This record gives sequence, C-alpha cells and structure tokens, in this order.
Amino acid sequence: MIRQALTTAMLVAAALTATLSAAEPDILIADFEGDTYGDWKVTGDAFGTGPARGSIGTQRKVTGFLGNGLVNSFVGKDPATGTLTSPAFTIERDYINFLIGGGMHPGKTCINLIVDGKVARTATGPNDRPGGSERLEWTHWDVKALKGQSATLHIVDQYGRGWGHINVDHIVQSHTPKNKAAAPPLPGDDVPSFQRTRDIPIQGKYLLVPIKNGGRPPFRGPSRSTMQILDVFVGDTLVHSPNVYLAHRKDEIDWWANLDLSEYVGRKAKLRLRLPGRAAVDHCPDDSQALALMETADQIRNLLPLYDEPLRPQFHHSQQRGWNNDPNGMMYYDGEYHLFWQSNPVGKCSANKYWGHSVSPDMIHWKELPPALRANGQGPDGQPVANRHPAMAVGHCHSGGGNVDLRNTGGFQTGDHRVMILTFTDTGPGRARTFPNFSESLAYSNDRGRTWTCWKGNPIIRHLGRDPKLFWYEPGKHWNIGVYDEKPGSRGVAFYKSTDLKTWQRTGRIDNFFECPEVLHLPVGADPNRRRWVMFAADGQYVVGEFNGRAFKPDHEGKHRFIYGPVYAGQCFSNPPDGRAVYIGWARRLNTGDAPFQEGFTLPLRLTLHETPDGVRMRGYPIEELDQLHDGDLFAATDKTLAGDHDELSFETRERIADIHITVKPAADAKTISLTFSDGDVVYDVAAGRIRGGAKAKGSEDPAATPGDTVTLRVVIDRPTVEIFLNRGETYTLQPREAKPLGKIALKTRGLVEAFRAYKMKSIWK
Repeated sequence: MIRQALTTAMLVAAALTATLSAAEPDILIADFEGDTYGDWKVTGDAFGTGPARGSIGTQRKVTGFLGNGLVNSFVGKDPATGTLTSPAFTIERDYINFLIGGGMHPGKTCINLIVDGKVARTATGPNDRPGGSERLEWTHWDVKALKGQSATLHIVDQYGRGWGHINVDHIVQSHTPKNKAAAPPLPGDDVPSFQRTRDIPIQGKYLLVPIKNGGRPPFRGPSRSTMQILDVFVGDTLVHSPNVYLAHRKDEIDWWANLDLSEYVGRKAKLRLRLPGRAAVDHCPDDSQALALMETADQIRNLLPLYDEPLRPQFHHSQQRGWNNDPNGMMYYDGEYHLFWQSNPVGKCSANKYWGHSVSPDMIHWKELPPALRANGQGPDGQPVANRHPAMAVGHCHSGGGNVDLRNTGGFQTGDHRVMILTFTDTGPGRARTFPNFSESLAYSNDRGRTWTCWKGNPIIRHLGRDPKLFWYEPGKHWNIGVYDEKPGSRGVAFYKSTDLKTWQRTGRIDNFFECPEVLHLPVGADPNRRRWVMFAADGQYVVGEFNGRAFKPDHEGKHRFIYGPVYAGQCFSNPPDGRAVYIGWARRLNTGDAPFQEGFTLPLRLTLHETPDGVRMRGYPIEELDQLHDGDLFAATDKTLAGDHDELSFETRERIADIHITVKPAADAKTISLTFSDGDVVYDVAAGRIRGGAKAKGSEDPAATPGDTVTLRVVIDRPTVEIFLNRGETYTLQPREAKPLGKIALKTRGLVEAFRAYKMKSIWK
C-alpha cells in the first residue's frame, strides 16, 4: 500500500510538473521589429544594419513572417555574405521555435544554436534549386537535454550563388513545439492512387504537362514541398528533367506546358516524378493525378486563345509558354534572324534555364521553334547523367552568345550549311567559387539551328563567371569572347581569344561591368570609315573606345547611358546581313495576368553612334521594319499652337495598341510636354531635358533640349508596355501598363505642335 501510494504521488507530481511547465509563458528571444538588430552582432554585408520589412529589391515576395520585420540576408543579393550573432541567453524551455525560409545550403545558409562553442542544433531554408518560395515556415529544436546551459544563436549566410540567402523571424523558447503547417485536405475521394512512374506511348510531338501557377497545390501528405522533378526518359536516354509545380487534379490546372518529344514519335517514354535529391517521390501527395493527366499530342493545349491573351504583346516577341529573361545567342543566318532566351518552359518563375528559340525573316514576325538547349542533365545523386540528350547541359544553361562559323574554324561542319555556334554557361557539378569543373561551354548546329549538340570537350573556359558573348575580330582573324568575370571585391568583363573555338587564351579584363556583356564595332554617324568600339553589360550603361583583339580601352572616364526603365541584359544580332547593330532587351516585371507566360522583350532597336558636343554618344531607335505594321491613322494633326494647361490636342479610341509620333517646338515658358491615355502618361520636362521618371536625354550627363529647340517623342504602346523614344533615341525608356483601351489620348504643352500622328497597329500574330 505504501509503495502504491508513493507511485501514485509521484505520478501526480509529474503530471502537475508537466502542467505547470506547459503553463509557463514563452520566452521571446527576438522578433526583429526594431529599426536595428540591437545587441546582435553583424559581420559582412548580407544582413544590412537592421531587420528587413519584407522583400528586398528584386527578391520575390517574402511571406510567412510575423509583424513588420524579419532577418533577410538578401540585402546584397545572393552574392553577399555575413553573419548575425545573438547575445548569450540561458535555455529555459524544452523547445526553441522559429520561422525560417531561404536557401537550403547546410552550414552556409542556416541558423545555428551554439553551446560551449560548438553547433548543438542547426536548421536551413527549404530551397536548393531555382523556383521555390520565399515563404517562412515554423520549425523547432528539441533542447530538453540542453536546459540550463548558456547559448547563442548564429545566423549564417556564407553562400554566394542561387538561394544564397537566409530568412529568419520570431525566435522563442517554449514548452510546445511549432511545426510546419499541414496543407488542407483535398475534397473528394474519387482519385487514383499516386504514381511515381508511368510509361506512355509517344503519339504526338509534345508531352503536355498540367501546371499550377505559384507552386501552391493544396495536396495533403507529410511533405509541404511543392516543387518536383519530372524526369522523361526514352529508352535509357534522359531527354528532359525540369523542376516543375504540377497540378494534381483537373480543377487545379492553370495552364498546360509542353515538352518537345518530336524526334521520338512512335516510341515510348518513361515519366518519373521525384523530389530534389531523391530517386522518386516518396513524400509527395498520395492522391495526385499529375502523371495520369499527362499525354502526348501534336498540338499544344490552350486554356486561353494563344497569342490573344488579354496581356499578350501584339507586336513584340513573346514566348508561347513559361518564363523568359535574358535574350541569348542572337544571330542571323541564311535568311533568318535567330532569337534565343533564358526560358523556363514549365513555369512562370525563373527556373530550369532552357534556351528558348524563335526565328524571323525581319525581326518583327516570329515563329517559335523547340528549345535549343536543355537544362538539368543530372541524376538524383547530383552527378551528370552519361546518356542524356545531345542538347542537354549538365546544369542550367545560363546566358551567352551566338555566331556563325563562316570559315569552319572549329571543324564542326558536316554538310552544306555553315555551322551555327552557341556559347553559354553550364552550371553543372563542381561549379564552386574556385576552380569550377564547368563554366563556359559550346554547342553547335549543322542544320540551320533546328537541332543542337553540346560539344563533348566542354567546358571551353574555366573561371568564376558567366554569360560568354562570342564575336569575330576581323583584323586578327580570330574569335573573341567577352564574359562576366568575378573576383573578390571586383566585377568586370574578361576577354579571351581563340582560332578554333575550342582552345581559349585569356587576354585582358575591364572592371566595373556586371553580367551579359556586349561588344560592338560601329561607324560614327554616316562615315563608314570612322568607327569606334562600344561595350556595355546588362544594365545598358556603355563606354566608347578601342578594342585591339585582346583588351578594351575606353576613350573616357565613367559610363554613358540612354536606356532607362525595367530593361536588362540585352544584346545584338551577330552576323547581320546589312551591318546594322539591332538590340533586343529583357522587359522585366510585366503584368501578364492569367496568361501562360511571364516577362517580355523590348522592340528591336537599331543602335547607332553620333558625334555630339559632349563626345560620341549612342542612340537606340525602333528598326524601320516596325513601320510595316502601321494600319492607317488613328489621328493626325500638323502645325497646331497650344497655349498651356487647358489647351490640348486629343482624340478617343477603343484601340489598346498604337504608335504615336510627336514633334513640338516648346514655347520659351513651356514647362512640360505631356501625353496622357487611360492607363498611363508620358511627361517630358522641358527645363530638365528628361522624361519624368529618370530618362534624361543625351546619356546621363546633359539635358537634351532647350526652350525653342524642336523636341520629338515617339511613344509605342503595346498591351503590357509603353516604350518612349526622345529625340530619335537619345534616350529610351520602358514603362509597364495594364492593356486597357487607350480611351482619350491627349497632348498638352505650350508651343507649336508641328506634328501629332497616331498609327493603328497590326498584330504580328494574326
């Protein structure tokens, strides 16, 4: 009886202790709601001087944090590194709970619990591949065994590449663990069992893949990961392996992607789903129909009218499906202009990095071909798959250049057609911060760009960098590559030379350029015998100077500029038939609504050099081929005097696209020239010589027009964009818009309107 009573008392005491412990309030370690980190110690440049207030710069939207602030090491973008260390505290509860997101790079993007100078617990973000989400989720450490000990927290960002940042918020000690929230269950039980693999006959040239935008399929199961890898094999050859956010039921499908299987029609494909780093999906929804929904067909599947979606550009190139960023490999050969671009064919986010491919006879009307290069030739073990498609790189096919080997210097030619060459960055295994195994690589085509083969001797250049632009140097009869080149504390472009496209020698470097270089040799004005070299990188800021086949020497200090707005990473067509330098850039952050594509491109712009009182300057203006799309006048007026704010030239239209040309002689007291329409306006500040919003004429140094001078504006309006050309391209800027009917278009100023003409525009897709 005594023993039983003691046992009962002990159980009661234990239960009472547990109840009292559970009732103890949580201890807040940090909620990051202040303007600074307080007593936390900061090193490096990744974390800034205080908590972030959500997303930073170009970062995707960050969600899931509490209150207004959080730790976000995207301050210096992914290349930045640093640490954030807490004051010492005593572990007084059973668990430490916190919100975490960002990159999954153990030991490099993580939060560590330090006890006795050693890492006692650690956690990282969920993302280790392109795609993914910036959402923070709860996690916890069980620290019962460490109670009573002194500890510190060490938030680490020591990874400088993709997903090289960490997000943390609301760190608390608690007796109750917090776990990642469970996804809501799917309604209905009438779904087949989940399939990890499926054999499918290839009866058409496309594999149709059901996509859910944003990676938020509401499936149930122990894993909240929404990104999967779809491996497609034909025989034992890996032909596609994209990261993909799949719709798991018919009612979840936002759009249908397609993967090219045209060379395998009549055979069988094996489809396999897996998680990153796993051979198959063993923690994914057990009620998914994703593989069962896939089929092959000769036609792509559209839920909206193709090329007539509400926000589809009508006279700019745009890809049928998926994401685009940088234009790549642009060249002319045998009657066709070839445009390649950074493409995610199965998602509206930046991932996968195929090279999309379109051709055009005139740089205006485009036909999309199957992607030229394919990404992700790695197996579940992260190593290259030996038997993969000839056009498949080991990692991602990052940006680069293209050209035509007219002299067969590389020895790749096998038929009557000249060899087309692509140079690109393969981000495959071993691409570390020092001595990468893969860097700049080469692919070639012997059939006018319809099929491509990655050279088996890749890589052609090993260094820390990306985006190789290939060009021919005629005086030396050799090839050059200008490529973004990283060094600690320095960004620049390195130059390499080769006579056979395979063996390359480093010859020079120029500092202060970042990503996607372009190098051109252009006449100044109308004199073909006076030529200068021009160099720019992704932001479009350029230098004029001399290139001797080894290195670039600018004529001046600093850089000039004529491109403004969300335009990035443009380049020009190589091997042009008429010698023109024609530029196309990436138009960023456009609203495409529910359409199955994201992002866009600029108009093709002819780049020219001109002598000015301030020196040689570059201009960019739409190529004359655009004028073939004019379909009559919406409005025309000449020699009209306007007296100011309440005086205007205007008309109304239900059109959503137009090309508007304006020539004005402002009065001496004129302040602005403004053009307004339903969802936008263009305002030229006469005194400042700039388009409001930052576009100053004649580069970045000097105002363009003075009162009394003639000012020309060309405003080209497509469904998602407005492009503005001041004084025939002294400055160029792009603005996003919402594709509304233009409504009332009104021109206001003080002065003489010499010409105001608006053209109706044809669609290139109809």
